[in-house]
Amino acid sequence: MKDKLKDIIYPTIKRQFDKLHMWSKTVTKFKHPYHDLSMVFRDDNDEEFMNYSVTQNELWVDYKYFMLNYFGEGKEKKEVFKEIFIDLLNDYFEKTGEDIVLDKDMRFYFYTI
Repeated sequence: MKDKLKDIIYPTIKRQFDKLHMWSKTVTKFKHPYHDLSMVFRDDNDEEFMNYSVTQNELWVDYKYFMLNYFGEGKEKKEVFKEIFIDLLNDYFEKTGEDIVLDKDMRFYFYTI
């Protein structure tokens, strides 16, 4: 069931993801000596819809932008969403030559703008 659900949801999320660009890759200093490498994904209008903190291994995605509200957010579905975003980002990082590989231990959160 989980793979079938993933196959249904994946095209919608991928279509939205493909509209985004990594507009910024920043290192921010929260408190010495802590540094955070963060990647912000935005559309052509400079609206932010996804943020991945490499240091925290944490991904925040806009629930409405990716149309996740149409699929519900039960615990099982959240895991499916997480798997999809891991796959999308790993493919993206491989294509762009980034030395980053996401795994199932990544923390995954929703937000709405």
